[in-house]
Amino acid sequence: MSDSTVNAAEKLAEMFSGWKVEHEQLDATMLELFQWINDPLHASRPPYSMAAERLRGLLTQLRVHFAHEESLGEMLAASHGGATHEIKGVRQRVQSEHQTLGDRLEAIIDELVRGSKGSPSVSADRVSQRSFPENNLLPSNADDREGKESTLWGSILVQFNLFYDLLEQHEEQEEETVQWLRPSA
Repeated sequence: MSDSTVNAAEKLAEMFSGWKVEHEQLDATMLELFQWINDPLHASRPPYSMAAERLRGLLTQLRVHFAHEESLGEMLAASHGGATHEIKGVRQRVQSEHQTLGDRLEAIIDELVRGSKGSPSVSADRVSQRSFPENNLLPSNADDREGKESTLWGSILVQFNLFYDLLEQHEEQEEETVQWLRPSA
């Protein structure tokens, strides 16, 4: 085995170990955020600004993680002698999912920012219309802000919980793919 092959194998093993550590850290971050954002105490006084700040931190962590995953994908493809049709397909799917996950998280952050400024959002109005289909059930003017705030927070919780599930599914599927592509030791 040549030195370059050994170095490539060592680098791949190092990247794979780092990827596993990142996954564990990401799982811990996501679980803690899931528990925090779903705390029932937040319903009466939604922490829009703090939630936006925490999700921005998550977005940064995800972008770094996704970049590392994509680099790992390149190295795994190279370890198989190049990108086969199947490997290209997997890499394109993963890149598309990374983009979708980032976009969804950014949309949630945008909703949180609007909530922190007291601006009603489009999605909150849609949820409000579904939740209160009859005019006589709409909040009175005095309760309007509180009702919209509650509806907005509820909408954000639904969006975040869907994002959480989507990210969890993505990471599980990606782990299976990496195991499939990982060269045997």
